[in-house]
Amino acid sequence: MRVILWICGAAFLFLSPLSALSEPVSDAASFMAFELGEVEAQRQEKGRPYLGFLNTAAIRAGLYVLSAGAKDRQEAHGADEVYVVMKGRSNIRIGKGISPVRPGSIIFVRAGVPHKFIDIEEQIEVLVLFSNARTNTEDANWAVSTLEQARQKANADSNIWNRFFDYKTLNMGLYMLPKSKGGDSALTHKVEEINIITKGEAIFQVGDAEMTVRPGSIVWVNEGNQHFFHTLSDDFDVLIMFHQKPGVKTP
Repeated sequence: MRVILWICGAAFLFLSPLSALSEPVSDAASFMAFELGEVEAQRQEKGRPYLGFLNTAAIRAGLYVLSAGAKDRQEAHGADEVYVVMKGRSNIRIGKGISPVRPGSIIFVRAGVPHKFIDIEEQIEVLVLFSNARTNTEDANWAVSTLEQARQKANADSNIWNRFFDYKTLNMGLYMLPKSKGGDSALTHKVEEINIITKGEAIFQVGDAEMTVRPGSIVWVNEGNQHFFHTLSDDFDVLIMFHQKPGVKTP
């Protein structure tokens, strides 16, 4: 599998198994780029339902796949997390609540809250994003949104940031860039972030490095690195999760 790691102005292309990336990413890294299809191929090769592919000081990410009719054996986790459902149909039980799971479902679960996918009708493929920040018991136990709901605020004449989760450990939203705007301005954040492309195609520039991104592209950007999207081929949407740090304002 190909994974691009950019450190101190130099790009490193990993062709080895993802097990080499299970160790924490160097603080010197500027960004890492993945393709979901290649992550899934590596997961299948490993023969297990979950494969972690990112492990940084602030954010962890993995891919979780359960076949139709499978039993979800996961336990409550020690960190706040977000599920981004890429494929499939099921329900999820969180505590005593149950919510439907469909492509485009986005689910926040606070650390320590029991949860499982149930009634799996079609194989589900789920991105799992963890924030390593300390959980806050005053935050909600769980919350659900969808891409469809987030896109209701799209504007053909303006770039729109629609934040739908805002907790002590993470915030998350959908950034919508219409083709008419051509992209956005260069931004530098004081926290780590992970970008999941859900619509359109564009060039994503981090520092001097450029890459073409489209649905299935996933890019982690370290704090302090200037980045922006440009050269849009169509209207463009990207889900972004930001790690939260005390005293630091995030978008």
